[in-house]
Amino acid sequence: MCGTAAAGNVRAKTGSLTGATGLSGYVTTADGRELVFSILLNGYLSASPKDIEDTVVTALATSGGPAATTTAPVAEGADLECSWLKPARC
Repeated sequence: MCGTAAAGNVRAKTGSLTGATGLSGYVTTADGRELVFSILLNGYLSASPKDIEDTVVTALATSGGPAATTTAPVAEGADLECSWLKPARC
């Protein structure tokens, strides 16, 4: 996350098992609020999903999370959902 809004603003811990990975911690938003986050990815058997985790945390640091008036940036072609923007798919 070097060179992004998340650089120096995140304190987090990773964890993984075969096909599952997670990143949980704290991020300071652009307006100074501290958010708690947890990202859990299950059934992910290809390359490491670190880029997805980085994108989510950088979006939180940039946008400010739930109270923000703008939507978080998402990489083209990414299939990410932000639960504060819309309900999760079932």
